[in-house]
Order: sequence, then structure tokens, then C-alpha cells
Amino acid sequence: GTDAGTVFYGTEGTLVVEDGWKVYGKKNEVIASQEPSGGSHEGNFLACIKSRERPNADVEIGRLSTTICHLGNISCRLGRDVHFDPKKETFGDDKEANAMLTKSYRSPYVLPKV
Repeated sequence: GTDAGTVFYGTEGTLVVEDGWKVYGKKNEVIASQEPSGGSHEGNFLACIKSRERPNADVEIGRLSTTICHLGNISCRLGRDVHFDPKKETFGDDKEANAMLTKSYRSPYVLPKV
């Protein structure tokens, strides 16, 4: 019923992303949704500076949503399955996969340890 969108199929449900998004459970019931926010991301960001609310395009949401793409690329480049621990954000004892979670930075432009 739409001209464009993206669908992610999982073992526990399905995420449909269009103007907003909906998550459907195993029995095709909507279990979570977000209506389109409208407006510009820039305008929303500036409004959130004043209100201290979380912006529509929050950087942490962006980081989390791109993680699945990075994990898929790592698995593809290694040519095998990988097992990611989302709480620790590592591949456990898989040194080869863990090495691909970040890149080497040229001194003195290194990331600080936190």
C-alpha cells in the first residue's frame, strides 16, 4: 500500500519503515509504531536545543540503526557467520571480527580511550 519503504524481517517480528514506522509481532499485530514527525531535522534539532527534548534524528538512534549494517558487512567480509553480543558490543572471543569494529587511526589523530 505504499510507493516506497523498507522492511526488516526478524524472527520475533517485522519492522516496516515508510514515512513513520511500525513493528508487527508474530501474529501480524502492531506492537510499536511512530507516526511521521514532519518538518525538517534542522528545525527539530534547534527546537530541541531550547526544549532539551530528544531530537527526531538523535545521534544515538542513528548509531544503533547503522550497527546492523556494519555487522552485516563484517560477516560478509569474513565470509562466515558472526555472533555479536549487543550488551558488550563485541564478538566475544572472535579477534578477527572484533578487529573490524573500529579502524586504526593515524597519530596524533587517535580516539581517546573512554
